[in-house]
Amino acid sequence: MAVVIGEQMTPKRLVAEWPGLFNENTLRWWRVQGYGPKFFKVGKRVFYRRTDVQAWLDAQYAQAS
Repeated sequence: MAVVIGEQMTPKRLVAEWPGLFNENTLRWWRVQGYGPKFFKVGKRVFYRRTDVQAWLDAQYAQAS
């Protein structure tokens, strides 16, 4: 999996780009529970790929239909 520079987001940026859908505490809890969008870590820092978040949202929409 190649990481495209500029595609990765911190949890704070994810919350800012999708207001009302996510908050940092929920994202943290989901990571602990193994739920939510895919993420990766560099050291202690957590990142999400924009494409992974969009794929996860699309899957949630598909399940609700």
